[in-house]
Amino acid sequence: MYESHLYGENIEKRFHYYQTILPFEAYMELMQYNFDVIFSKLIHSKFYLEPWIVSQLFSKDISTIPFLGGFYRSYNSRVSLQSTSAMISRLFFNGEEVQNFSSLQEKYLSKLIVLLQSRGIEVVFINTPVHPSYYRLIPRRFLDMHEDYMNKLSRQYAVECIDLSTLELPDEFYGDGNHVNTFGAGVVSRHIDAWLKSINDNDLIDLNYFVTDEKINNNFFIGTVYYSYKKYRKALASFNLASGDNLKNEQLFFLRGNISAAKGRLEEAIAFYNKTLETNDKFEEAATKLSTVKKRMDIIAQQIQKTKKSCVRNPMMGYTYCPLGNYIKAAGS
Repeated sequence: MYESHLYGENIEKRFHYYQTILPFEAYMELMQYNFDVIFSKLIHSKFYLEPWIVSQLFSKDISTIPFLGGFYRSYNSRVSLQSTSAMISRLFFNGEEVQNFSSLQEKYLSKLIVLLQSRGIEVVFINTPVHPSYYRLIPRRFLDMHEDYMNKLSRQYAVECIDLSTLELPDEFYGDGNHVNTFGAGVVSRHIDAWLKSINDNDLIDLNYFVTDEKINNNFFIGTVYYSYKKYRKALASFNLASGDNLKNEQLFFLRGNISAAKGRLEEAIAFYNKTLETNDKFEEAATKLSTVKKRMDIIAQQIQKTKKSCVRNPMMGYTYCPLGNYIKAAGS
């Protein structure tokens, strides 16, 4: 959010979404610079007759606001040079000049940090991934401004910033140039989960994961997202890359075993389940899957034997008919 979004023509597009939850001080500040626009909006817009808007005039309960909370679930990817360039122009430039940060946003961000820390909550900022074509177009001046600002927050409030902006993801994991979609969100969530699990109880803010393990785990996490949506070919490709990173992860072997089993490659599945148990002999689900696949192989072997016994050979006609297996073999086979 930049000054031009708060003090100018853009306020007309955004004010009605947030005016009902703004503190009085911020509300009056916006009114001071945009009185004509806001007053006209209040008088003429039917939007303010919406029930949740009316209720917000008398309450600050944000749970009644439909667009706050949760996330926008999308599996689409609309990354293109044209849309990315247009977005860069809109978000980072005011005419030919690079935008400055919003003083009002900085003010309330600081207030938020102080509030959270006063309640014993440790604050960590996360830069989420953006598409490489988008990142390359971000003005250098803005990147420098952002780095200086985060360093300032770090010194002033002892907060950390995790930078995942250059995390490597497949193109289809981006909704657009500067947002991941549902697939990308799955990878980011897995990284954050892995980081949280790596935190030592005595060291609540430990960014070592993002220095040593992030790139190693990334291909594995991409594979698990593909796997969860049954995109097995792409999942295997990512798991193979993860293996090349020397990732010794029982889940890696286990999921590869599941894919092999789903595709009917039972001997291959057994090999992966055995590797899983070699890595972690207490992996009960892998042991169960291994037993199930072995039983499937035994059943198939028994069916083959029954099929062979029920075959009727007819040398005169030149074939052997096997009714149980419902197929025909050449005579003498």
